[in-house]
Amino acid sequence: CRLGHQELLRGLIVYSKNRMLIRILTIATISSIFLLILLLSLTAPSSAGPVVILFAFILFYLSLLGIVTFLLYTGAHFIYFLVQLFTNRIIRTKLSIRRAYLYATVIATLPMMAVGLYSVGGVKWYELILIALFGLIGIVYIARRT
Repeated sequence: CRLGHQELLRGLIVYSKNRMLIRILTIATISSIFLLILLLSLTAPSSAGPVVILFAFILFYLSLLGIVTFLLYTGAHFIYFLVQLFTNRIIRTKLSIRRAYLYATVIATLPMMAVGLYSVGGVKWYELILIALFGLIGIVYIARRT
């Protein structure tokens, strides 16, 4: 019966880590969206220096990271629910919040790259293809490593 207690304890630790990650992501996303709105409404683009622009990019990335993580996580669980509802098959491996977060780190960088390229001199079709290729390589790398 000792093995059952160890498995229960291990499950509680994983559950606790996932809950903590969800809390941290929620707080970081809400606060970064609030600070980004505050920053964009209080500063004029002509008077903003490089530190303010860097801060805006960081807040934009954190906002996208949280939003994409929750969209991936809830979207995957909704699809699992629909598959189970219509096919009566139980899906054993589900997308965890940690894996959704890892995928979101790559996906959230893609709009940041496009905005950065646009600010330097415009985005052409081959630059968009390179950004998409970077995203594809990052997602395949995460899928292979986890």
